Amino acid sequence: MVIAKTDGMDLMRDRGGVIRYSDVEIQFPYSVIRDEAVAKLVGFEVRAEPQPLTVDWLDSLHPDIEKISIFVVNRLLRAYRLLSGEHYVRPVTLSDVFYMQTGWLVPHLQNPFKTAVGAPHQAITLQAHPFSESFHEELARWVVRERDVPIWIELVHDARDYLEVGRFRHVVIDMRTALEVYIDQTLLACFKQRDLSPVVVATLLRLPKRIARSVVSAEDAIRWARINDKLKYGIKEALGIQLARRKVWNTWLAVKEMREGSVHYGEDVSEDEARTCLETIETLMNLIHEASSPVSAALTG
Repeated sequence: MVIAKTDGMDLMRDRGGVIRYSDVEIQFPYSVIRDEAVAKLVGFEVRAEPQPLTVDWLDSLHPDIEKISIFVVNRLLRAYRLLSGEHYVRPVTLSDVFYMQTGWLVPHLQNPFKTAVGAPHQAITLQAHPFSESFHEELARWVVRERDVPIWIELVHDARDYLEVGRFRHVVIDMRTALEVYIDQTLLACFKQRDLSPVVVATLLRLPKRIARSVVSAEDAIRWARINDKLKYGIKEALGIQLARRKVWNTWLAVKEMREGSVHYGEDVSEDEARTCLETIETLMNLIHEASSPVSAALTG
């Protein structure tokens, strides 16, 4: 269907920026691309520079500039996704960028420019309706923090997005992974606060003796423990709640079997099953959060 003319039009959950797009301007000093820590974080190599600097040398740095720019934008998008709850806002790659222009401000050189063009009509997608000033202030605080959005939150947002686009097996896989990461980080934080030894942690998590003997750290014990034992015994010891006595427990057991079948035997997952999985695991995570998990409590600190 051809749109001859439009003004201010949006698409619901516009993942690909088909109609809406955003312009981003990124400014940083030359020293950033000479910084070894930045290079390691973003994924490029700091090379020996010529003296004096030349236009050809600056032009050769454009791939590094593109990587830095994508990294910066995705850091913003992850924080935005967390605070807005818009799970369909996804990280971008260079192929998602419709137009990119790079310019240098070097007094003694004629400024070189380079343009990168990706797939047509693709760009960054942010939510259409305006947010409050306090939202933007919180977004700014998240962007400048040293930590990133926790992976278990990213996985939950991904699962919600997969549910909408019909990738139901991915919903089950990502939600189970999110739960395991969240549980493991919660247990580790709680046990470290109490300075429990690896042997004690292994005992609390009901590890078999042959495995417990080889445990050298609390992380080891948590990694080797079965997920049901972590939920039943670990969370009870760490936070004082008995998840196995909650109404959600029987549904969780069914969801667990669903995941095993889909991952190990390639069984299909229906939309209803995927939705049940998402809701069940979100309920478990909310119960752990409400019981004062130090992991999620730190997000609001």
